[in-house]
Amino acid sequence: MEDLTIKIAIIVGLGIGAQWLAWNRQWPAIVLLSLAGLLAGPIFGFIDPVTDFGDLLRPAIGIAVAIILFEGGLNLNLHDLQEATKGVRRLVLLGAPLGWLFGTLAVHYAAGLSWPVATLFGGILVVTGPTVIMPLLHQAKLAPRPAALLKWEAIVNDPLGALFAVIVFEYLHNLSLALSPTGAMVKLVLSAAFAAALGSSLAYVLAIGFKRGLVPDYLKAPLVLSTVVVCYALSNMIMDETGLLTVTVMGTVLANSRISSLDDMRRFKENITLLLVSSLFIVLTATLDVELIKALDWRAAAFVGAMLFLVRPATVWLSTFGAGLTWKERTLVGWIAPRGIVAIAVSGFFGAELVQLGYEDGAMLVPLAFMIVFATVLAHGFSITGLSRVLGLSATTKPGLLIVGASPWSVALAQTLKGLEVPVTIADRNWHWLRLARLAEIDTYYGEIL
Repeated sequence: MEDLTIKIAIIVGLGIGAQWLAWNRQWPAIVLLSLAGLLAGPIFGFIDPVTDFGDLLRPAIGIAVAIILFEGGLNLNLHDLQEATKGVRRLVLLGAPLGWLFGTLAVHYAAGLSWPVATLFGGILVVTGPTVIMPLLHQAKLAPRPAALLKWEAIVNDPLGALFAVIVFEYLHNLSLALSPTGAMVKLVLSAAFAAALGSSLAYVLAIGFKRGLVPDYLKAPLVLSTVVVCYALSNMIMDETGLLTVTVMGTVLANSRISSLDDMRRFKENITLLLVSSLFIVLTATLDVELIKALDWRAAAFVGAMLFLVRPATVWLSTFGAGLTWKERTLVGWIAPRGIVAIAVSGFFGAELVQLGYEDGAMLVPLAFMIVFATVLAHGFSITGLSRVLGLSATTKPGLLIVGASPWSVALAQTLKGLEVPVTIADRNWHWLRLARLAEIDTYYGEIL
């Protein structure tokens, strides 16, 4: 028991340590996490998750992925999507299905995986991931519109890609029960209906309880976390392998329930998810089979090339046709699509599950996921700044100052800054108090700044 405790401490310590070092050095976290996992696992053998955790490994990974998918669903606010630009809606509503289709073709024809495995992996590849996109946007200082396109696509497609994979896995699991394709599809529809009903019901009960003040603030986030775990286990117990779909639905419904304390819960969930994702990444990297890595050949390289130079540009150009974007914006967005930790975490879970169902090539999901993640992070991370400058899509405005609260003193400060050619905006929730700033011809923002 002590030996296992030490190994758990090593996993958690390496995960958070790699995240901190990545922040401190401004390096991609995924590179350091991979290096830490490889050193601790295949190279030095400090940890061997399959042997160390035994039968606990699979359910532990399942719960971690369930929490990650719930957190992704919690970011899927349909109201925000309705208010987003036409280009963002096209990238989500058209781009995600197109990316799934083209990615599936690339996995099958280039990487050589079977159609069932390729279809599932193609869904996972839709995910770009805000944890990778956001640092790149800060680094490149893009103009507002292309930055918004990449940011919102990453936020919304994060749960969508995982949802595509869950649906395919449900169908394949039904086929493994000796059902006909039609029977498997019928059971998939029933499973989806069950997952939607259970996830929505639990989210609705939580929302009602929070709105009526039945739960104190300090218990809200822990209650949500425990409900996710219970929801995942209960759903799988009632209808096999529906847990991931149920928690994703639950997160999406809760995100659109207009709970006033949702932001506090989301921050708590983000912290938990960061810890889980970092630890899970170490575990998955440590389980890499050296023989599988050696099995990556020219077909794997062809797959990466197809994803970079064919799938992503075709997806963006086709989905944004007529959306009012310039060719320069479509070119930039069509190149930038780094995959992140979530793609590898979900691939690791489903890869093992597919092998259990008899799809031996499912074991290739994790090595291929590592390849596409490293290729996209390096290629896009090193090129986004230069490409944005060549295309004229770097932010050209001078950084300014935001003053919260309109008062005679703050207006005088804003006038002085404006005289020094420093862009300045005054924000206030009171329209009347902003009158002085408007008369002074200072830019204003009326509303709650938080």
